[in-house]
Amino acid sequence: MRKALLPLLVVLFGASPAMAQNPIELGVDGAFWYSITSELGDFEVPDVTIIWAPVQFRAGFFLNDNISIEPGLGVWWYKEGDDGAELMAGNLNADVLYHFSSSSDTQFFVHGGGMLQMFRAGEGGESESNMQFGFGGGAGVKVPIQDNLMFRFGARAVYLLENDKEEFPRAASLNIIGTLGLSMMLQ
Repeated sequence: MRKALLPLLVVLFGASPAMAQNPIELGVDGAFWYSITSELGDFEVPDVTIIWAPVQFRAGFFLNDNISIEPGLGVWWYKEGDDGAELMAGNLNADVLYHFSSSSDTQFFVHGGGMLQMFRAGEGGESESNMQFGFGGGAGVKVPIQDNLMFRFGARAVYLLENDKEEFPRAASLNIIGTLGLSMMLQ
C-alpha cells in the first residue's frame, strides 16, 4: 500500500512549488439540479428538481495558464414539518478544467471529473444513509466584473451509478445541473 501511495505523494508535493506560483480560484455557486432517475427494481422513482441557494463551494488550483484542478463541496437539506421527512445530501466533486484563454477577459472552459454523493434520509427519528459515485462533464464561462472577481455560469451532466444497499437503495440517475456563482482569483 505504501509503495502505491509514494508516486502520488511525489507528484503532489513535487508539484506544490510550481502550483504556488499560479493563481487559485475560490468560488461559491447556486445550482439548478434536474435528476432523471431510472427504475429501481420494480419501483419507479420520480424525477426530482432541486434549486440550491449558494451552498456549493469550490477551489481551483491552476497547474498552468489553461489547466486547473478543482475540488468542490456542496450540501443541501430538506425537512417537511416538525416530525416529517428529512433529507440531507452532500457531494464531493473533483474536476479537471481546461480554459480556452489564459487572459483576464471572458474565459470559456470545459471540465470533466467525478462526484461522490452522500445521502441521509429519515422520518420520526429513524434514518438511513447511502452513497453514490458518479462521473460527468460540462462547460462554462467566467465573466469579469472587477479585478480578480468574476461571475461564473456553467452547465454539466453527471451520471450517478446505482447503489442497491438493502436498507436505502439509490437508483441510477442522469443529472443536468446549471450553476451560477462568483469566483475570486488569488494571485
